Amino acid sequence: MNIQELREQELYLLTIEEKNKTTIINAADILYIECNGYLTTVYLINNEKVTSSFLLKQYEKLLHDKGFMRVNYQTLVNGRHIKKAIFSKEQCVIFVQTIPVQVSRRRAKEVKMWLRK
Repeated sequence: MNIQELREQELYLLTIEEKNKTTIINAADILYIECNGYLTTVYLINNEKVTSSFLLKQYEKLLHDKGFMRVNYQTLVNGRHIKKAIFSKEQCVIFVQTIPVQVSRRRAKEVKMWLRK
């Protein structure tokens, strides 16, 4: 991701509808998004969590050109916040700040290429 893409990402706002409230967040403030069944949790850099019923596939479509990548069946990560990656035969893990996120075997090659851009 080049500097222009990072600047564009800083300006992209998402509106997340919860039960009784609406939250507006900046895509640059998202660490990762995790889906568990029909609930999706958005983890933010200020340690807040926002839960919605918006499917992970829908977030993936919205954010694919904003520096986000799906690394396994239930997790979409913001490339801006990846600090470290470990790819070996035993494990494929990336660290979003200090949080380890498992990369699926099927997506490992694609994620490696994405990180090298």
